[in-house]
Amino acid sequence: MAEKKFDCVRMKNEIQARIYDEYIANKDQYESFAHFVEERVERSPWAQETLRRIRSTKPCKPNQ
Repeated sequence: MAEKKFDCVRMKNEIQARIYDEYIANKDQYESFAHFVEERVERSPWAQETLRRIRSTKPCKPNQ
């Protein structure tokens, strides 16, 4: 089997670690980690667009 050139799990873990490190460095400014994440989402155009698309999608009916 060929070695992967890109490891998406490693990338995800690295990104999550950077975000958590940012929170730890600034945790005195936030009530909780959840508050920190919510504020990041509010400042992110990408996150806002993603939420808009999710909210505009019709919910699936069970067993479909």
